[in-house]
Amino acid sequence: MLRDLFADPVLAGRKRHQDLLCTYLREESITPLPIGRLASAHPETVDAVFRKLLRKPGFTWSEHGDALLRRRKPRYYESDPRPGASVIGDRLSELLGGELRRYEEEYGAFTDEELAATQTRILGAAEHEESASAA
Repeated sequence: MLRDLFADPVLAGRKRHQDLLCTYLREESITPLPIGRLASAHPETVDAVFRKLLRKPGFTWSEHGDALLRRRKPRYYESDPRPGASVIGDRLSELLGGELRRYEEEYGAFTDEELAATQTRILGAAEHEESASAA
């Protein structure tokens, strides 16, 4: 629906499309990336979409888009984004696996607390809290 909206800004007059874009702007769990990508993919219509949605006839994405996203998504911009996954090569994986096995042979298996502390250091405290609350 969002792709359709940005492809045809006339749809910005429809409540369903407005509600969906508002949800993407409002929800903290949704990063600003989808909106930014749609705006980049539809430079000829993005201004019309947001002018209609925000009821601001002078809105332009190039001038006001970044400020809009920073205002609506402050948590996203508070820290550097971290990747959800990292790809490592076979050799690095092999070396890391060997080091982990040696550690466990010498010191025993990792405790839940050690694993949680490591996850917090790697992913950040906010993501660790989210995964802990989901468990």
